[in-house]
This record gives sequence, C-alpha cells and structure tokens, in this order.
Amino acid sequence: QLRHLSAVAPGQLADATIPVDGRAQPPSALALAQVSEVIYQRMVERRGNAMLQSGGIAGINPFDQEHGRYIWDWFTPDWNCPDRERIGALGDGGYWTCGIDALRRRDGSRCLMHSYGVRDDSRFELEVVRRVGCEVHAFDPTIGGLPPDAAEEPRIFYHKQAVGPKSGHDDRFLVVESVLDTMARLGHTWLDIL
Repeated sequence: QLRHLSAVAPGQLADATIPVDGRAQPPSALALAQVSEVIYQRMVERRGNAMLQSGGIAGINPFDQEHGRYIWDWFTPDWNCPDRERIGALGDGGYWTCGIDALRRRDGSRCLMHSYGVRDDSRFELEVVRRVGCEVHAFDPTIGGLPPDAAEEPRIFYHKQAVGPKSGHDDRFLVVESVLDTMARLGHTWLDIL
C-alpha cells in the first residue's frame, strides 16, 4: 500500500485509491500517515542538506535575498496533519497550524510563542492565547504597541524590535536581534510556535 501511495503526486494524494478485494477504496488513515511520514522525512533531509551547505545554523541568513531563501522557508509545513487548522484572520495575520489544541498543557506548564511582524492585526496571537493559554511575545519594530484588544491581554508581551540574521542595529531599525539571542535574553530555552 505504501509503495502505491508514494508514487502518487503530492497534490493528488487525496484522490488516490487502494484496491481492496477488487474494489477501489480510499486510503486508510494509517496509509496516509505513512505517506505523510515519508514526505516529512524527505523534507527534513532536504533542509538538513541545505543547512550544511549554508555552514550550519550559524551560517543561515534569515533574509537571504541573493539565494531567495528566507526564515520561513526553513519551517515549511511538511506534515499533512489531520487537525490542520487556520488560526486568526484569512490572509495576512492568519496562519495554518497543526495540532494547536495539543499545546494546551495538562501539567500547568506554559506553552511559548514568538510572533514576528504583528503590525495592527493580532487575531492569530489572541486566538492562540485564548485556545491554549500560550505566553506570546509579539515583535514588531514598525508600531508603537499592540492593538487595544491584544494590549489588554496579560499573556501577550510586546517588544519593539526587528528580527535579523545577527543582533545589533541597522539603518532601518533601532534594535535588531537574532531569534537565538532574543530567546537567550528572555530566558526561553524552547519555542512551541515561531
């Protein structure tokens, strides 16, 4: 079954069928999960090779215009999860998530999110806070603060800074900091959502 599904083009997977007792049947959840795992592992390998070619994590330029590779390209949605859901606004300000409800901690520990470029739309951040209780750190150097609805939420923290390949200053923004330096400054050793 897996061999049959692996040969199907990624965009046509939903239309694939597996013959069972001479009748065409839709693929089982297990077969779809196996195919998703194959695709995911292939993308992990591809990203790993690209990272090695860049000189490791320290060599990654999150805004590499020369090669057309940007920070979000390192975090592609490679897993076709059954609970994929768009959170926040339709268009800019809304994002596809996978397993968002699994971030709700039963042991009382917090989930942690860094959100870059919030501008004037914080619906994504607010929905994450309200649904799963994440602590959200929102970063944007182009605004003076969060929109009023987000500013009233005590679990959302605003930072007037830009993200960049290295920390320091540039001619556009007063404060530029790498993701790893920001995490270290805030005492964050992990992120659930970036």
